[in-house]
Amino acid sequence: MFRLNKFWQQPLPNSDEEDEKKTTNNFYLNGGMILVELIENEPLSIITGCFEGIIRIYCPHGREFVPHDLQLEKKLDQPILNIGFSDFLKTNEKVLAILHPNELCYYSIIVTKGLDIHGIQFDIQKITSLTLTSKAITFFYDNFFNSEKAIICIQLFNGNIIFIDGEQVLFEKNLPNALLYYPIKYIPYNDTFLINTLSFQLMCLKFISISEDKQQKPKSKKNIASFKHNTLEPQVNLKNIFLIIHYVY
Repeated sequence: MFRLNKFWQQPLPNSDEEDEKKTTNNFYLNGGMILVELIENEPLSIITGCFEGIIRIYCPHGREFVPHDLQLEKKLDQPILNIGFSDFLKTNEKVLAILHPNELCYYSIIVTKGLDIHGIQFDIQKITSLTLTSKAITFFYDNFFNSEKAIICIQLFNGNIIFIDGEQVLFEKNLPNALLYYPIKYIPYNDTFLINTLSFQLMCLKFISISEDKQQKPKSKKNIASFKHNTLEPQVNLKNIFLIIHYVY
């Protein structure tokens, strides 16, 4: 038997004032992204972002919310579509990646030891950015193609996905029947991507390098479908699991 215990919560503002209502709508009702990360060997931190462009970092100190749990609240110039925290630029050095509609930005998280009872303080500083070729929807990241550091895959509104290694665009590919958002899942086991298209077709794709000519010009990627299956219904999300099968003789 398992029991679910509350670890920490931030209460909703309970006020009739317009400013408080706006804060509630911006963060809680307007969609949010949440990351739970260990930053600079500090206590567990919760990083959130919302479409209004507000980035927040929480450091819970107990089961109930107290004001100094909120270590950073910063308003950016653009809406936040997604956030990630990994070694995007250098191996074993984590930075914060923030996806905007037209831009991917990288930030360093600065941790300062506080002089009062509140302990540490956080801030973010922009390192670099990359302009996108089309409006972005969302992104996910992993060690694609056996890379030593994390590579970002961004889904675009034009039906393409674009792979970015730090500040370098690796390649951009158009996927079939993918003009709107569709679930996509990376499978590290065989370095493939599982997608569900708008035609309700489940596809497993593998990207392989091909030379554009015999003079060894820069390589591009060709997508090869490992298998296809008609699901006949839209998919909300995809998960991959590994099963251990025990044979009984």
